[in-house]
Amino acid sequence: MAGVQIATDVSDAGFETLSHLLQLTPDIIKLDGLLVRGIDTDPVRRVLGETIVAFAGEIGASVVGESIQTDAELAMLKAIGVRSGQGRLLAPPGPLVGRG
Repeated sequence: MAGVQIATDVSDAGFETLSHLLQLTPDIIKLDGLLVRGIDTDPVRRVLGETIVAFAGEIGASVVGESIQTDAELAMLKAIGVRSGQGRLLAPPGPLVGRG
């Protein structure tokens, strides 16, 4: 399907998440806030993030960090190769303009 991209979350869903990554070969992999929160201080979160970034690079996907709350989380995400992000640190939630 031309012009369609697939995005999937990497969250605490375990094997189901891995299954989605294998079956869908997504264009975008989103690091859930549970993984991002504390990635700057927790080596397990950091290594998992690095592994997902490496996997994404191998399949040609981009990685988005979600729920970025602190400068330290943002710095670590950048350091491990995450190039896109969302969260209160970057911009507060806003109104859904033009929505019924």
